[in-house]
Amino acid sequence: MPRLPQPGKDNGQWGDILNDFLSQSHDVTGNLKTDTVGAPQLKPQSVTASALVDGAVTSAKLAPNTISTAGASGDYADLTNKPAIPVVADDINAEPAGLSDATKAQQLAAFASAIPDASSTLPAFATIRNALKAGRSCAIWGSGDSTMDASSSDNRPMENAARIIAVKYPNLRIVSYTRDGSTEKWRAPNILQAGASGRRYARLTSRSLRYRTAIARQFTTGNVDVAALISPDSWTAATSRIIVCRSAKGDAAGDGTAATNELQFDLRLSPTGALVARWSATGTTWVSDKTSTVAITPPATDEFLWVRATIELNLGGSYFVKFYTSPENDGVTWTQLGTQITAVSASTMWTVADDAFFEIGAQRWQPANNPFVGRIAEVKIRDGVDGALVTPVLPESWERYPDAATTFGGSQTLTILNAARAGMAMSYHVDAVRIVKETPDYGQSVLLFCNSHNEVGKSGQIVWLTPYLAWVNAVKALLPNTAVAVIKQNPHTSAWVNEAAYGVSHVIRMDELDRLASTQGWSVVDLFSTFLNDTRGLSTLINADGLHPSDATGYPLSGTVLARAIGA
Repeated sequence: MPRLPQPGKDNGQWGDILNDFLSQSHDVTGNLKTDTVGAPQLKPQSVTASALVDGAVTSAKLAPNTISTAGASGDYADLTNKPAIPVVADDINAEPAGLSDATKAQQLAAFASAIPDASSTLPAFATIRNALKAGRSCAIWGSGDSTMDASSSDNRPMENAARIIAVKYPNLRIVSYTRDGSTEKWRAPNILQAGASGRRYARLTSRSLRYRTAIARQFTTGNVDVAALISPDSWTAATSRIIVCRSAKGDAAGDGTAATNELQFDLRLSPTGALVARWSATGTTWVSDKTSTVAITPPATDEFLWVRATIELNLGGSYFVKFYTSPENDGVTWTQLGTQITAVSASTMWTVADDAFFEIGAQRWQPANNPFVGRIAEVKIRDGVDGALVTPVLPESWERYPDAATTFGGSQTLTILNAARAGMAMSYHVDAVRIVKETPDYGQSVLLFCNSHNEVGKSGQIVWLTPYLAWVNAVKALLPNTAVAVIKQNPHTSAWVNEAAYGVSHVIRMDELDRLASTQGWSVVDLFSTFLNDTRGLSTLINADGLHPSDATGYPLSGTVLARAIGA
């Protein structure tokens, strides 16, 4: 058996024994013999990529299913063992196939998982994140131009972000509202996700909800338009029930006992199922009841119905009172209930004191007069017919008496209010009459601004930054206690017809907006950089017009960025 010679022994045999030992692995030249070194002789991690000769390792030497192999073409289609790539339809709003909102949500979620992380959560959306996690309802308001406008297609950033949120919160109810540019009114709601328990509502039994401001909001036109989405336990109860009113003031203690009369208007449901409206010209006495000439036809059990009354007093010696109803998921198209009530008699509405308050479901907190028993989901009180809202829409934004008599039910709800208008610049939105109609109070905690593409060649402090700041501040004055996020809109391509003329102005504006946001404490949703950094390229992400995000990839990417900024 080959061995090494032993010191002090093997006299006269040292050379023969050593040569016999070395010849086991070396040839006569001193090199290692072929097949001498095997896997057991290799030190772990001693063979690195740099030590391998190019082409030395072939697919035949690889264990099955350990790595994908490619055909001669090099195409992805020729790879074996390749993972499935999520596919997003060319147009997630394609008709007549009519993709459901659930399918859109699944596609967007798949799209989001297939791209790099586009944005991190942003501070402005902290209240939304916290509300979603805690099971509370919340709302986001947004405005801008065509890249935000969802009136013709809901494949837009806010709505796409909502669908991604829906996947994370399957029990959440998500409702989206858009503006009709031709009528200057909000459209009927678009229900993006129904929610596990249906619509949100307040259940009232023997107390009111109330709303008051430091300085009383007056009806500047002298006319009132009041509507409510209701589901009473009985449409023909034994007594008259107050739906909405403004008829009390005071109560500095906050317990309802110190309130006194300050009559202005009310809307009631009579024992016969008719609607009743009245107003006061003095603050101390009511005019006679104005009752609809026909009773309401109740909807199906447990369904809601919109009811409405318009009181027009400033008509040159006459007054008109009209009553209406509208289906639960409408509230925009109204059917007149009976005939108009008219009188040739001059009348005015009382100008209330600053400590007067609006109430839902009764007059006075404690003890409550003529309490409504049932559910009320929304209330809209307007300054003039189709005028601006003067109170919050959702009952949860009103004050609740601190006992168990009033509860809230239905699904946690995310409300999206999208006031964007295609083709319009900032000057359109800051119009004094329009802006108050664009900003209804649904309990928004975040304001999202998306503007630049229609500002032509503007940039700099005077014509860009100062008007932008004024726009934000004007909205915040109408919707206080809100955080602000601004969108840096997507870049253009050379295909845009005006790119050579003033495309560079958009780039400058985005840089300037970034700096303005940092001085104001606004969060920035940076679509501009995200689009530039995306490996698919602008030719894929931007429409053929060179300006707008593409339906198949650009708008879903925008929604993904916004959803991640929110925290979904």
